[in-house]
Amino acid sequence: MKRFAKFWYVLLVLVILVGLAVLHFFQGLGVRYTKNEPKESDLVGVYRPDLLTRFLIKEQSNSPAMNREIKLSADGEIELVNVLEWLNGGKTNIEGRTLLSTNGTWRVEKYKNNWVIISKYGEQNESMTDYFELVGEKPPYKIQVFNWHTSAPYFFVQSRD
Repeated sequence: MKRFAKFWYVLLVLVILVGLAVLHFFQGLGVRYTKNEPKESDLVGVYRPDLLTRFLIKEQSNSPAMNREIKLSADGEIELVNVLEWLNGGKTNIEGRTLLSTNGTWRVEKYKNNWVIISKYGEQNESMTDYFELVGEKPPYKIQVFNWHTSAPYFFVQSRD
């Protein structure tokens, strides 16, 4: 009987540790930001929300998350597809239109101890500069996007479409 109780105790501890590890993963704790300078050509591609980010976007905006993308092209252009409204909390531009998609430019720059993507986008009257944290040391990279709605991390994962 004592051996049986010890088994359940070990199993309970194991379940708690796995649960904490999963919570740790989903909260973005321990994220490995890009420390080594990436080649810009390795960053080119389409970035789409990961599973948790799709869930959080759906929960916050009541609209599908599958049609949201960040596209980085080799010529230094960035396209944010259905991302801005969600990022800016429904902010609209001067003419009252919702900023769903926009084009701009991007570059890689060192910020503190890691590398980020600096982007400038928007319309002439409302140009915005933003930075996105890079995660990973080699492709496929992730872009971490910060949203003022919540402290949960949002990750867009690179695909080579």
